[in-house]
Amino acid sequence: MTPRRFLALGTLLGGVWGTETLHQLISDAFVDVGDKSELDYRFLLQVGDATHFDTNPLYWLLQEAMFCGPSTGAANWSAERVMKKDFGKTFDYKAVLAAPSSEPVFFTGEMVFPCLLEDFSQLRPFKEAAGLIATKADWPAIYSEQSLRDTRVPVAVAMSDEDIYTDFASTNCTANLLGQRCNIWVSEELKHHGLCEAVLDTLFRMTR
Repeated sequence: MTPRRFLALGTLLGGVWGTETLHQLISDAFVDVGDKSELDYRFLLQVGDATHFDTNPLYWLLQEAMFCGPSTGAANWSAERVMKKDFGKTFDYKAVLAAPSSEPVFFTGEMVFPCLLEDFSQLRPFKEAAGLIATKADWPAIYSEQSLRDTRVPVAVAMSDEDIYTDFASTNCTANLLGQRCNIWVSEELKHHGLCEAVLDTLFRMTR
């Protein structure tokens, strides 16, 4: 249990019950043992379940690479670079611990960082592969834009402009690329994890 691993719990915040789940998790983090409090083992297990890089190493390996293409160059641990360059001490838990009266530290969401190799034991065997993927610059195109343009296939898309996992502008750009056969439904009600029978029924009706 490290500060970095704790801050990675921000990945919960984009789900339907993410805020409530995180609040409950933190509220029950400590248990009284004699005259002191310590982290409850059940809390540690729940943190492990919530930040599942150990059981899904490919997710960690390819999280940034999947956004690369012929014109992007290498990812080079993009989240880490941007965080240091553009956000200063916003995510610097060490600075906050050194001066508790300063600005609060923020959760990091679903971004991936090379330092997680130290925090997640099952990622350590992938260290060399992760370095090769992060520095790979000659990525091919993931899909053919021409094949998607003005598709003849009926398409229905559910999107949220508050989705913390998927950039709304990029999603909307792809949907517009598909042309008039693509029907767009923008809703904030169910957020990113809102796939259910009602949503599927709506999307199927939209395609008809």
